[in-house]
Amino acid sequence: MKKIVFAIVITLCFSCKKEWFDYRNRYAGKFEFTVHYAFYTMSDGVSVDTTYIYNGKVEKIKDKKMKIIFGARENDYREVLVDKEGHFSEGYMGGSFSDKNNVEFTMNTGGLGGGGSYHIIGKRID
Repeated sequence: MKKIVFAIVITLCFSCKKEWFDYRNRYAGKFEFTVHYAFYTMSDGVSVDTTYIYNGKVEKIKDKKMKIIFGARENDYREVLVDKEGHFSEGYMGGSFSDKNNVEFTMNTGGLGGGGSYHIIGKRID
C-alpha cells in the first residue's frame, strides 16, 4: 500500500509542468508613476509638454506578460513581456525594472503629421 501511495505522489509531482516560482511576482504591485508627455502636430503647430503623477499598478497577466497601468485614460496601459532581469521591449516601448521598487520606460506614439513621447518613472508605493 505504501508503494502505491508513494508512486501516486511521485506521479502527481512530475506529471504537470509547474513553475514553482514566478519571477514576475517581484515586479507586481502598486506604483506612483511620474509621466512626462510631449505631443506635437505639424499641421497647426500645436504642442503639449506636461508632467503628471498617477497612482497605477503593475500586474501579472497571461502568457508571462505584465500589464503596466500608468494613467487614468483608457489607453494608458501597456502589456509587456518582462524577462527575469526586469527588462522589457515591445515595439515602440522599452524600459526596465532597476529593482523590485523602481521601473522606468519610454514610449512613442503617432505617425504622419504628429506624435508624442512618454518618459515614465515608477516607484513602488505598496
